[in-house]
Amino acid sequence: MATFKNLVLLGIVCSFFVVTSAITDEEAMEVMTFLTSFGYLNFNNIMGPSEIKSSKAVERAVTNFQKFYNITVTGKMDSKTLEAMKKPRCGVPDPTMPNENGTALGGRLAKRYALTGGRWESSTVTYRILNYPRNAATRERISDSEVNAIIHRAFKMWSDYIPLTFQETTGYADIYLSFVSYYHGDYRPFDGTGNAIAHAYFPGTFLDGDIHFDDSERFTQNTQNFNLLHIAAHEIGHSLGLLHTNVYGALMYPVFTGYQPSLLLHSDDIRGIQAVYGSRTNPNPGGPRPTYTSSDVEGCNKIFTAVGYLRGEIFAFQKGRYWRIQRPGVLVTDIDGDLNTHFWYGLPDDVDAGYERWLDSTIIFFKGENYYLFNGNHLMQGPLPISEFTVPSSNESLPNNIDTVLTFGEYYKTYFFKDDLVWRYDEKKRQIDPGYPRPISEVFKGIPSDLSAAFRYKDGHTYFLKGKEYYRYNNLRQEADKAGFPRLFGVDFLACNTAEYRENTAENTGTAAVTILMIRL
Repeated sequence: MATFKNLVLLGIVCSFFVVTSAITDEEAMEVMTFLTSFGYLNFNNIMGPSEIKSSKAVERAVTNFQKFYNITVTGKMDSKTLEAMKKPRCGVPDPTMPNENGTALGGRLAKRYALTGGRWESSTVTYRILNYPRNAATRERISDSEVNAIIHRAFKMWSDYIPLTFQETTGYADIYLSFVSYYHGDYRPFDGTGNAIAHAYFPGTFLDGDIHFDDSERFTQNTQNFNLLHIAAHEIGHSLGLLHTNVYGALMYPVFTGYQPSLLLHSDDIRGIQAVYGSRTNPNPGGPRPTYTSSDVEGCNKIFTAVGYLRGEIFAFQKGRYWRIQRPGVLVTDIDGDLNTHFWYGLPDDVDAGYERWLDSTIIFFKGENYYLFNGNHLMQGPLPISEFTVPSSNESLPNNIDTVLTFGEYYKTYFFKDDLVWRYDEKKRQIDPGYPRPISEVFKGIPSDLSAAFRYKDGHTYFLKGKEYYRYNNLRQEADKAGFPRLFGVDFLACNTAEYRENTAENTGTAAVTILMIRL
């Protein structure tokens, strides 16, 4: 039977897999992991098979799964539900959270297309095919030139409806496509024949739109095995910023439904992609955002009280507003931000800090003496007292009114900052590590005290904000970069005009001319 433990999602957006055997007590545990992996269940405690079968939380998760797949709602793991779980499908969590503004963070229970909030800003998007199938069974069916033609056709299926031009290149590209097997460098290894077939990444997230096909599979142009055109076109939909739909027959439906001789975009796919980019006949007036000038300087001239890297994007907070940054210099929100109440349902104003917990992808915000637990952009629990964040037996507890928080979740460590001190917290033990708190200067060399915010980014650096400036910390060297730092956060991350921003902030910051930071995502 396929294991789902490696399907927990960070920036990855699609992995097709198949469940191949009937449910036993042991496999009931795998079903629970299936439900958590695909966004239906947020569960931290260990349960036995009998508990799973009687759990109200599991029953609600199964109910939502049945609703999404238009199965008769029973709340039980009946034969039709188990059959649906066994079908080849995409590994991105299904949209299961209610969302009023049409975008999704952690999913939404949709009766139509769903959007990630990410998009390509240029009207020309380049792609490069890095290699070709080496699997002998695939090579018997598809030549390299035919792969080129299939990929070209898959991109054209989308560009026929939106004002984007896809251009193949042999040099630097926006989207890279490759045929790989087993471990291939993105921490989401394939597992051989069957199970995982392909995956892709949303624009503005880790690997920024790239697509990987499992070279252990047999890709075809016709009815047998996995049709490469269908798989590639589905993955490109994710690379352009679409989540799944529950409209059966749509290309972005999560289950692979088999070969279609005349594969076309469904009307639901078209409405979804045009909601992001506009139509080819009536294009979105958006396009690349300009750099902001003095008339916008109030929007740029902010001291953010919290910044977090959440679900593959940067979110900055001040008072009752948030700024959503797809990647440095590319805003999803307006330069003046948006109200928390329009997206973060249940989030209080003036949060101190926030981070995404590695163990279960729960997003945690802190304010004053309390903390709040979010599933995606929806409040699950809170306010809860910070004094209860550590286990009762802990000798040391976290302070109230923290300045910022920073997680190295893959090591189960999260750092809490206040004034000139830092506390290191063990996520598994739920307690402060011995020897802490310690001076910030001892733990993070070159980083000042009294921080405003901090976040880790996918480029291998950690960013610490103090006022309107930020410091870049090299995680490998374990010290702050010195040359050219600190920089102005508004210039590099909000795309504010350098000269005018400096003119309006020089009196407060005393900062000399700034070079805009370019980060390849």
